[in-house]
Amino acid sequence: MLPNAEIVKDTDAIKRDLGDYSILAYGTIEGNLWLQEYKDSYPFVVEKDKIIADETYEGYDMVIISAMPNPQNYKNPLIIYTAQDAKNIIGINYIFHGPTDYMIAKDGVELHSGFYEKNEGTWSFK
Repeated sequence: MLPNAEIVKDTDAIKRDLGDYSILAYGTIEGNLWLQEYKDSYPFVVEKDKIIADETYEGYDMVIISAMPNPQNYKNPLIIYTAQDAKNIIGINYIFHGPTDYMIAKDGVELHSGFYEKNEGTWSFK
């Protein structure tokens, strides 16, 4: 763990201003209240049968790992570890996600990775 790092449950994070923090957020978008609160700021959409990113990736049991600005302060980072199903969060740290801004994988195998178009606090697909 990093010095001064905190582990904060989503039910507590939703009540706090985390703008001064670098955030690692884990969970499904529906299952993590903090991730759900800011889902409209993400350039991707996770649905039960697909992930919509630079294109639509159809299927089940996929994960997406994404680096982007913290929605409460775009000068600080947010790394999201999310999946279509909560069972796929288990072991997500073992998936190599390298130097790209986002990576979509299934069964631990990369399907696609790439970089966002960056415009201050708004990141989108090229």
